[in-house]
Amino acid sequence: MPKPSPQGAHGVPRRASLSAHAPLSSLGRASSPWTSAAVGALFFCVYLALSPPVSGDKDASEFTLVLATNGVAHPTGYPLFTLLGQAFVRIAHGLGAPWPLAANAWSALGGGVAMALFHALGARLCLFTADSAPILWTIAPALLFGLNPMWTQETTLAEVYSWHVAWSLGACLFFTGVARRLASHAAQAKDEGLLGRASAWGVLCGAGAAHHLTAVFVVAPLSIGLVIALVRARRWRWSLAIAALASSLVPVSSYGIIAWRAFHPAAIQWPVLVPTWSGVVRHITGAQYGGLLGHYAPSPVQRIYLARYVYPYVGLALAALLALAWRARGPGAGLIARTLGVAALLSTAYAFGYGAIDPSSYFLAGMAVGICALGPLGAGLLAGGHAGRTARALVSLALAVAVAVQLVPWMRIGVARRQVYVQFERLIHRMWTSIPFTSGFVVWGDDMYLRLREYQLLNGEKPSLNVVNPFLLAHPHPRQRFFDEHGFDPQAGIADQVAPLVRACEAFTPARDSLVLVTRNLILQNINRQTPLPVVEFLPESVSVRLLRKP
Repeated sequence: MPKPSPQGAHGVPRRASLSAHAPLSSLGRASSPWTSAAVGALFFCVYLALSPPVSGDKDASEFTLVLATNGVAHPTGYPLFTLLGQAFVRIAHGLGAPWPLAANAWSALGGGVAMALFHALGARLCLFTADSAPILWTIAPALLFGLNPMWTQETTLAEVYSWHVAWSLGACLFFTGVARRLASHAAQAKDEGLLGRASAWGVLCGAGAAHHLTAVFVVAPLSIGLVIALVRARRWRWSLAIAALASSLVPVSSYGIIAWRAFHPAAIQWPVLVPTWSGVVRHITGAQYGGLLGHYAPSPVQRIYLARYVYPYVGLALAALLALAWRARGPGAGLIARTLGVAALLSTAYAFGYGAIDPSSYFLAGMAVGICALGPLGAGLLAGGHAGRTARALVSLALAVAVAVQLVPWMRIGVARRQVYVQFERLIHRMWTSIPFTSGFVVWGDDMYLRLREYQLLNGEKPSLNVVNPFLLAHPHPRQRFFDEHGFDPQAGIADQVAPLVRACEAFTPARDSLVLVTRNLILQNINRQTPLPVVEFLPESVSVRLLRKP
């Protein structure tokens, strides 16, 4: 009896004719939804184990407080992150977790969801290169991204980026499924619930916009790709766009909580949020960070991290997407691969055009989408009769060894980082408890000043002390609130000196750090001059709590 030909009709390889409706299990164990769920659960456990029981650096204390008190974070406010996260954090705290650990666990959960979607997207993309995907070729890329130190930084501390990457991967997975279904069934007249899918896409896009505005760099190319797929399948109707737009307003409406909080302040919220409608718009659009656009200025420490853990993998990710676009076969494969590539490229380009001192977080979404393509490429190269069983086994073994060698030092970094945060917390708390008085001003010129507010609001420690970041008092609204509360103006007699410094700082000039320091010191000394209460300067960098002498 003759053997079946490896070629389908017209010489097209059989793998190109795989149906979009083929159950994922037909592609092997690697592409089972249960496998993706297990991958996500495993990574969640790893991230939870690496999460410190205390707040970390950067914005971690702010997010811990915002999640615990249902407040408002810095622009753009992240309303969905707050509304959903506060429920999770309160449940976790009710089960015995300290507030900081509960907030960190919310990011760990986002990381676990992201990795489940990462694996599912990689398995789905294997449809374009191979009839089956060995489990190693979907797990290895997940390990390569999932334990990268820049990613574990975001999944073990209270931050927004683990959920942003989860959303990005979910959007790419949804797009891939719909676009492939349209391409496979282009000749059919049935609608197959397109109106429902358009509404679901709108909700997904709105959720991205309500979480992080950089979602636009994923939403725009994927939406254009869906329109192209609809037009090719002769299914495009304006009612689909209207349904998507209308449904997107549901999650976007969560920004209403920021407007409400502007006029009804929470115990903790961004102090520069002005109780006017223009102030609300400025907050949710991130207008105060406009000076960061158009240049690239990572700190020296970040440059080291970027060179080690970001740039090589971003390059690998973009190259993998380019190769996938070249090798992909099957219904809609080329359109899907190219669209994912554009989304990753736009996200990466934005990261290079945003002048934050710590831009590593902005590279993660594009990096994740690109590294997903490594599994399909590897599975495709070893598919068919081009490689024997022994060759496949040797290549798989080499891949496993290479990944394992990379992961050992990465896990050590995660463990060491957790210990550093715990030790830093002990230092900060020891300094805090050393303050001998219960009424006065504690001035810490750093965004982490909210760590001391954690002690006050969440632990009930020294509630009568006034914890101040002096640079924030350079802004009109916090300055007015300070005057209303304490009866004197922190800028009295120095406003003419402070104003040009603030303008230069908001322009994010190269000398910004020096200007911020000068501004802080001016306001600090001015507060001490006007109040009879004791004023201490909180200086963790020199491990000192310095009582200022009165003039």
